[in-house]
Amino acid sequence: MLAQEVLDLARELRDYIIGIRRQVHENPELGFKEFKTSKLIEEELLKIGFDHVEEVGGTGVLGVLKGLKEEENDRCILLRADIDALPIQEETGEPYQSKIKGVMHACGHDSHIAWTLGAAKILYLLRHRFSGTVKFLFQPCEEGGGIKAVERVLDDGVMEDPKVTASLAGHIWPNLKSGEIGIARRCAMACSTNFSIKVKGKGGHGATPDKTVDPISIGHQIYGSIEAIVTRRESQVEPIVVSICSMNAGGDRFNIIPEECNMKGIIRSCDPDINERISEKIKKISNSIAEANEGEVEFFSELSYYPVINDKEMIKRFCDSCRDMVAKEKIKLIEKPAMTGENFSCFSRLVPSLYAYIGTYNEGAGAVECLHSPKFRIDEKVVPLASAVFARVIIDYLKEGHAS
Repeated sequence: MLAQEVLDLARELRDYIIGIRRQVHENPELGFKEFKTSKLIEEELLKIGFDHVEEVGGTGVLGVLKGLKEEENDRCILLRADIDALPIQEETGEPYQSKIKGVMHACGHDSHIAWTLGAAKILYLLRHRFSGTVKFLFQPCEEGGGIKAVERVLDDGVMEDPKVTASLAGHIWPNLKSGEIGIARRCAMACSTNFSIKVKGKGGHGATPDKTVDPISIGHQIYGSIEAIVTRRESQVEPIVVSICSMNAGGDRFNIIPEECNMKGIIRSCDPDINERISEKIKKISNSIAEANEGEVEFFSELSYYPVINDKEMIKRFCDSCRDMVAKEKIKLIEKPAMTGENFSCFSRLVPSLYAYIGTYNEGAGAVECLHSPKFRIDEKVVPLASAVFARVIIDYLKEGHAS
């Protein structure tokens, strides 16, 4: 039985998979600086037996595995893992805590690397069981890299020769219990727009505000009006988040009204058209308020992430493959999207795709903190399970035959 065979291999590889995770965790690297990480990945793929291993996207790695089953199959599925860390000082106290000051795998990308290498090893050992092609993409700079980081990978041809027909990815997920697997019914991650507002006023003495154009006052009015866009000018049916995350003006003097006030924020929804519409509203409101107060505004916005959309057929395939791998009640179909952003969205725009949440919340293992926390831990037993699940899903997809 294939499910049992895959699970047995994952159990045999448990120490290897967890060992990789800890090794990567100890040596985190920021986006486009993942030199040691990518070298480790290349070495491991070659040790497994891969013939085709190449560098892509600057500091990314692509491994290609062809099935040995003798039948024609033009299907090619891509399994993607992000590999960069965050600029966070780790506070977990684990024996394998980060050795790099101010850098930590606080978003689980070490786990993603480990379960993808685990899946690569399982599929290599079972390559006689399928035809078609599997591409393992270890992608650099997911954190803050946005669309542009993936464009560097795409420019290196990872979706071609052979042409990718489907893609998979997953994320360690502390919002689900350890061992649970979450699948969003449609939108798994939101699209994101970054925006900035520069309010230009006229500086002067704090004792004579009447002789100034106070950019802080204007910025405060803009801030309040932006909050009202979501609650009063947009439908409450669609999930929308607008947040001002930075507001800076002047220096540290008590008595000087500054020349400028700078604000930065994000717009999140599941539709780029909604983001664009809200961006235009923010621009219009900002200009109107500034003009009414004799100030000026410079406005900038840019779509940084598309939404991650789960394909209906891929959801069905994934759930069917999981049912004899994990208990039925541990497969969670999720209605609401996560409002975080993910540049795997660039792949889900191109081919039918699925993005899975791998639950890790476990009080007994100390895995209770949220992503991006300096105390973020995971329940390591879920990492080999993820290797098994992705390997099984890939085999089942390739066994279905020709790409349509």
